[in-house]
Amino acid sequence: MSDPENEPDGAAEVEEFLAFIEQIELCLQRGEHNEVYAELKRQGYDTRAVKKIVALRKRVPADVEKEDALLDTYKRRLGMDGCDERCGQPEA
Repeated sequence: MSDPENEPDGAAEVEEFLAFIEQIELCLQRGEHNEVYAELKRQGYDTRAVKKIVALRKRVPADVEKEDALLDTYKRRLGMDGCDERCGQPEA
């Protein structure tokens, strides 16, 4: 879901979303994941973000935390913490 207000927040919505993620993980092993992504898209999920979630779940949690911390450090150095619509845009 591209709109943060439409994120899954109820227990049933979270379980449904997790079921989609687990289904994608199983289908990836068989090369049959396109249908699951299509269904997610029909339901309003951002498939690019979902693909990132699937990739993150394959990684070692400590490695993800270390990378996130480093990324946060770099963003702060560039004044990108608390990023708004100007993120990535040169100062005028």
